[in-house]
Amino acid sequence: MRVLIAAIALIVSPMASPAFAQAADIPRTTDGKPDFHGYWFSGFLTPMERPDKIATLAVGPEDEARIIALTKEELKESEV
Repeated sequence: MRVLIAAIALIVSPMASPAFAQAADIPRTTDGKPDFHGYWFSGFLTPMERPDKIATLAVGPEDEARIIALTKEELKESEV
């Protein structure tokens, strides 16, 4: 039992220590803000802009309320 407690304490102790501070040599812009220039991964499924074919698509508040009500009904019906 003591061995188990010692093993758990050994595993958990690094998680309980405070996070180490990052180095202060972060690249900065001329006005002192962090410099985020570089290459960024943007392989997300959500596009950043609306496609041209649905650019004018708008849903009014009445339609939105109806859609939400229908979705709630469908979710209630599908619950087990």
